[in-house]
Amino acid sequence: MVVPWKSRHRARLELSAEREIRDFTTSNPFDLLRWGRTDHRWEYQVEVVQQLSRALDLSAEWRRDSNDALFAPGVVPSDDITDFVEDRFTLGLHYRIGAR
Repeated sequence: MVVPWKSRHRARLELSAEREIRDFTTSNPFDLLRWGRTDHRWEYQVEVVQQLSRALDLSAEWRRDSNDALFAPGVVPSDDITDFVEDRFTLGLHYRIGAR
């Protein structure tokens, strides 16, 4: 979703969210990190872009990626490295070549 607004300089807010479910399809029951495993992944993104001049924009972005793994009954991995939450914050300048 993009929400633009106008003030002295144009700006916009961009929002997105994605959900993904991954089922692992190995037929080997001794592959404990994949057999019967389902991952639930989420990705969120919020970005604000503010026009500074005709050719230059300032942007700020926050992104969160996360994963939650569910294993087959009776499978308990000793070190569950499959679950994570990652947050990233980015500041940037965008220059448009050819802007007049």
